[in-house]
Amino acid sequence: MLFLTLATAAPLAAQSTAPAANDAVLLKRGHDLTEWLFAGQADSILAYMAEDTRQQVGGKDGLLKTTRDIAFDVGAEAEIVEEKMTRRKGHPQYWRKGKYATFVREPMVFRWVFDDAGQVIGLGITPMSQTPPVD
Repeated sequence: MLFLTLATAAPLAAQSTAPAANDAVLLKRGHDLTEWLFAGQADSILAYMAEDTRQQVGGKDGLLKTTRDIAFDVGAEAEIVEEKMTRRKGHPQYWRKGKYATFVREPMVFRWVFDDAGQVIGLGITPMSQTPPVD
C-alpha cells in the first residue's frame, strides 16, 4: 500500500528573499501538481520542486514510480471531497482529500508542502486518518 511522506526539506537561503506566494496561487499550484502526478507529468512537477526535494523523490523516475503506485494502490480518483490550504510547522500546505476507486476504506489525502516562495519542499500521500496535525 502506498503511503508516502517526505521530510520537509529546509528552504534554501536564496529562497527567503523571493516574494511570498499567496494561498490562492498555492491552491491552484497544488491542484495542478496533483493532476500532473496522476497524469505522470513528472517534468512539470520537478519544475516546482526545491532541489533537495527533487532528490528525495528520486527525480523523474521516482515521481513516475509514485504515479504507478497510486494507480495500483488507490486507483482512479472518483471524487474530490475537499481542496484547501492549511499550515503545518509554519509551512503552507495544499491538501486534496478524495475518494478513489480501489482504496475505499476512507478518503486519501495528497499534501504538497511549500516554502514561502511557493516551491515544493515536501509531499505526503496518506489516508485521512493518518494525516498529521496542522498549526
